[in-house]
Amino acid sequence: MKPLFFRRRDGERSIMLLDVAVVVSALILVALLQLSIMHRNAVFAQEETCRKQLKWIARAEERYYASHAEYADTFRKLAPFFSDLNSFLCPTSHEVYSLGIDEVGRYMVECQFAGHGAILSGDPDWE
Repeated sequence: MKPLFFRRRDGERSIMLLDVAVVVSALILVALLQLSIMHRNAVFAQEETCRKQLKWIARAEERYYASHAEYADTFRKLAPFFSDLNSFLCPTSHEVYSLGIDEVGRYMVECQFAGHGAILSGDPDWE
């Protein structure tokens, strides 16, 4: 049985240029698909990290409320609840989350720049 990519021409066995082009283009296609999957997974991981940090800030707000009977309106008041202040930064955009108190007295923490979501008094908008 003769190998698939070898052709006979004038008594020589050689690989045809078209065969090489097909194999190379198939390998490039597989590599591009793999790179796009890896990029998508990295974006999902950053989004999940952002949402975890928003939940941590919401839990810190609840603990602050339990001890002060009001919600914190600045991250400076929540800083004692965190060992790493990078928890206040979005891992994608590296911008500080927005934190505020509305007229009803509810807190809202939001990732405005990357659009990963918001939590309004403990209720995330992505669940």
